Amino acid sequence: MKFRHWLAQWLIKDDHRETVYSNKISASTDREEYGTPIRFSVTPARGGIVVTSRTYDRQKDRSDEIIHVIHDDEDVARKVGDIVAMELMKS
Repeated sequence: MKFRHWLAQWLIKDDHRETVYSNKISASTDREEYGTPIRFSVTPARGGIVVTSRTYDRQKDRSDEIIHVIHDDEDVARKVGDIVAMELMKS
């Protein structure tokens, strides 16, 4: 049995619904107290990986998107770490 199928079956069972849905989710409408969030998406592609970083400047009402390409022959973990560090220095 594949993990995805097992997980779907486990989530569907009635005895686990209480466990899954019992956690309360809270959201804050004022995210500025934590700073501007940076969103990353990692997409596999032919010959490497595409890492996209997105930021939103509320004052300027502007979204910025930067696309990074990591080739297959490069160390993915190190490159992703470099990208994250670079984006954090910019903000």
